[in-house]
Amino acid sequence: MAALALSAISKVFDDTTALDRVDLHVQEGEFISLLGPSGCGKTTLLRIISGLESPSSGSLSFNGIDATHASITQRHVGMVFQHFALFPHMTVEKNVSFGLRMAGLDARAIHDKTSAMLDVVQLAKERKRYPSQLSGGQQQRVALARTLITEPSVLLMDEPFSSLDTVLRQEMHQFVSDLHQRLGTTTVLVTHDQQEAMVLSDRIALMFQGNIVQYATPQVLYNQPSSAAVAQFMGATNLISAQPIAVSRWQTAVGELSTIGISNHFQGEHWLSIRPENIQIVEQTQVPSPLGNCITGQLIAKKYHGAFSELTIAAGRTHIQVLSAAHIPFVQGNQVQLVLPEQHLFPIPKSIG
Repeated sequence: MAALALSAISKVFDDTTALDRVDLHVQEGEFISLLGPSGCGKTTLLRIISGLESPSSGSLSFNGIDATHASITQRHVGMVFQHFALFPHMTVEKNVSFGLRMAGLDARAIHDKTSAMLDVVQLAKERKRYPSQLSGGQQQRVALARTLITEPSVLLMDEPFSSLDTVLRQEMHQFVSDLHQRLGTTTVLVTHDQQEAMVLSDRIALMFQGNIVQYATPQVLYNQPSSAAVAQFMGATNLISAQPIAVSRWQTAVGELSTIGISNHFQGEHWLSIRPENIQIVEQTQVPSPLGNCITGQLIAKKYHGAFSELTIAAGRTHIQVLSAAHIPFVQGNQVQLVLPEQHLFPIPKSIG
């Protein structure tokens, strides 16, 4: 039984459809992300799960119990917002224990639970400090602790790391990942950051224009996108125009290529998607690769990124982007050989993206 189940959820604001018959199932203890560009409906969906918004149609349940019209308190969810919303006049300890005090627990239970939670979020030494005396990461941990101490059935987080700098955000990613492993709270995160979603999530629901266009593990979403739009949103990719000519064989803009695990039912125009980091490159003067899917091209541009170089190769009727070790001295204008490993080529019908 799913910890959270949404069926055909729609939301219309005046003449604008924010969500269009969205289905979503989240299993007990799972960490999922609602990922997508601004305006795709992910925050609206989170607000409907929390009870801050009501759906125009559709249903919602927690652990099999219908909660479509339940109040926020009846849903027993916890929410962490982009802005931490800590009480500035309360200490860390008072902020964290706020929900327990509102629930009327006795003083000993409040003290014990608060102390345990402060240990979990590594803030025991800061318990008497005020929010203004904390770093951004510490404030975020206080906000998480204040929510988690009430033991919500589902934890909802709306862009909680967007106000943090890059280093602090990465630290919080690791902290939240470790915390989830320890507590196992079912979690739904809203984010527009692809890397954040891939680092933290068991599954990602990618949303475009009020719909979930693919719901899968980070690995499947990245390596087996359901459309060209999904492939491009999830990171840099090469989309090579292709026509099937035999089982697992394709005529493409760069020559004949093969794929694996592909049946013969594919017809019509396709894209073959391959990520830049999965392409192998050698200089034309080196021994030709014994592997299949070898093509020849000319290096026309090179960008240095420190740990790697981004190369643009003119091959056939298209340009191929490749990531290569930065120390390899490829020279602009040189002929190079590319190997496109068949296990990293994924066909996408052009009719769906």
